[in-house]
Amino acid sequence: MARLREEHRSAGNVRFFDQVKKMLMDGPDRPSQAQVASEFDMTENAVKQAFYRFRQRYQALLREEIAHTVAMPGDIEDELHHLIAGRGVTSDRIFRSKREGGRGRHQK
Repeated sequence: MARLREEHRSAGNVRFFDQVKKMLMDGPDRPSQAQVASEFDMTENAVKQAFYRFRQRYQALLREEIAHTVAMPGDIEDELHHLIAGRGVTSDRIFRSKREGGRGRHQK
């Protein structure tokens, strides 16, 4: 998460990062997409797309880091799910794109 935050900091988007990060959590202070849209003067669709890209980047960075800690590449997914389960992050919020019927964003 630190690398992703640094990427957002470099782009001048730390406040946005902090809000979108909360959208991954299952806490009472988790903002809705509508709340984030209102706060940053964005459409809900733009927030949805930004959240999708955030999740994708987060997945990639996590897999990259985990790849350095496991002996076999096939162990990455198991380790990833174990890690997420212990952090209070809803894996469905991170991996939803794979569970949405396998449809990518360019498919109809």
